[in-house]
Amino acid sequence: IFKVLEFNPDISILPVSLVYEDDSEIAWHTPQTLIQNAFIVFRKKRINVEVLIHQPVIYEKYSKYSSSQICNIVQDIVLSP
Repeated sequence: IFKVLEFNPDISILPVSLVYEDDSEIAWHTPQTLIQNAFIVFRKKRINVEVLIHQPVIYEKYSKYSSSQICNIVQDIVLSP
């Protein structure tokens, strides 16, 4: 998806993090399948989540980087404390 930036420099990426209150039951862990995880999630009556909206990544600022490097930059932003 980051390759799209190279062809559409007017697009920016808005990194978003979802922080679940009970991540151990919500997160999809291997070797669990998507269906197994979906059943666990759908059985919950309520899921408390905090949505963190990070600063946008504007292609113009990162135009000298490859799409994979921009992907790594966004990943670092999302994983940062």
